[in-house]
Amino acid sequence: MKTLDEIKQDVRDNMKWEFPKHPNAGGQHVGITSKAVTLVSEDLSIRLEIGYCRSQIQNRDTAKLLFELLLDEFIK
Repeated sequence: MKTLDEIKQDVRDNMKWEFPKHPNAGGQHVGITSKAVTLVSEDLSIRLEIGYCRSQIQNRDTAKLLFELLLDEFIK
């Protein structure tokens, strides 16, 4: 039987990252890149889309933090 930490690690290993494309592909929007990130966990049926910060790295870190908090809440 798996321990709680092993189960949490399995859920973390199965999460996927998606990077949505900017909806406008032409004109003055050519050089604009999307900063939003989406974290998807099919195991928990969670989809977190974060695009608050201008930095994709900060958005990714925020999504990881929220995912960890949600994972702890689901276990309680």
